[in-house]
Amino acid sequence: MEGTSSCSISSSSTPDGKAEDANQSAQTAPAVKEETVGVEERPLKRGRTEPPGATAGPIRESVESEAPAAPASNSIGAPSGDSIEMTEEETPPAPWVGHQNGVTACRFSPNGRFLCSSGLDKKVIVWDVLTGTRLNVLKKSLEDGGHTAGISDVAWHWSNDYVCTASDDKTVKVWDCATGKVLMTLGSWNQYDVVDSHNSEVVCIDSNVNGNLIASGSSDMTVRLWDVRSGKCVQTIEAHSEKISSISFNWDGTEFVTSSYDGITRLWDTGTGLCLKSMVPPPKSQLDSSVFNATCARFSANGKYILSGVMDSSVRLWNIGLGKCVRTYSGGHLNERYASTVAFDKHKGEHVFTGSDNGEVCVYNLQTGAVFQKIENPLHVPIIALDTHPSKQMFAFGALKGDATLSVKSMGQAGKYI
Repeated sequence: MEGTSSCSISSSSTPDGKAEDANQSAQTAPAVKEETVGVEERPLKRGRTEPPGATAGPIRESVESEAPAAPASNSIGAPSGDSIEMTEEETPPAPWVGHQNGVTACRFSPNGRFLCSSGLDKKVIVWDVLTGTRLNVLKKSLEDGGHTAGISDVAWHWSNDYVCTASDDKTVKVWDCATGKVLMTLGSWNQYDVVDSHNSEVVCIDSNVNGNLIASGSSDMTVRLWDVRSGKCVQTIEAHSEKISSISFNWDGTEFVTSSYDGITRLWDTGTGLCLKSMVPPPKSQLDSSVFNATCARFSANGKYILSGVMDSSVRLWNIGLGKCVRTYSGGHLNERYASTVAFDKHKGEHVFTGSDNGEVCVYNLQTGAVFQKIENPLHVPIIALDTHPSKQMFAFGALKGDATLSVKSMGQAGKYI
């Protein structure tokens, strides 16, 4: 393999994005093939930045605010933090059992105490991480403001008190985890008071670190930024030429990344809505110029790298500063049909995780690219939900079909996940 690069990603990053101990974390990566990133110099076409009647100020002011405003009756503004006291429902027969259909997404809370999972059964379940106990089920009827179709993604508010959901019913909803109430609905095709809405399924969602912005991506190929205080769409970006498969903010919320079925992973400036870089894997050969769907993209903890899953059964590691693909992970997982999720090891930064079409989670060594471990799902169905714990060597994953579809694994004494 040609070329060398330094590739050290640490989850213990300081506010300036640098590792706490640069001397210890700086490791020289083995020789890797570097692939140039396609950089778009021309900004993509954008929608209006503030719809008529919106009460939100400029996006830049919203992004740079020090903290969310005090909560209003329809807002998830200032949080109560760890003071959350959830109402425990009837305990399921076994840990992590509760969905009646496939799990589409799972996310650990910022403090690591809770896990939420979304499913095709139109509900989100909040779990206790230590016991696997179901703490609350977020599901409402149409009359009570619930989703009318399956939920495709879920994300936590930084307070650990609220979650936001993306659904095939074209809406985004904000939920109170303790009461199970819908606090806010962002966009709906049948709500005449909504200025701007997705006109197709909402596929992915994320909330920035300040908790004042929610970003959603859709099959309508647009990204929408929502101001949490007002509930208004404050920016619409025509981001891709195919369905958007994932969206994620970086550590300070100043940038976000999207992946799409057009095969492109793009980096965006949150304040301006401009595309900063477009990352496109090169053709496999001169004779094969096929473009494969990009299924998921995630930032490293320090915001200097992007991990991107591609539907050619590979995961690419992009160095944002260099504008290059510095490593490709392949050979251990199958991804040719389903939108598998990828994830960094947030705790120690040693591994890369990806779901697989054959019902396995494949763990790669981040530095060498070698397969570290494969974890099998007994149901042998595709894994599309995946997340790693913020402070422990632990990860959760969910399967696309079946009843007992959520699992949590921790690092054992033998150095393997069990």
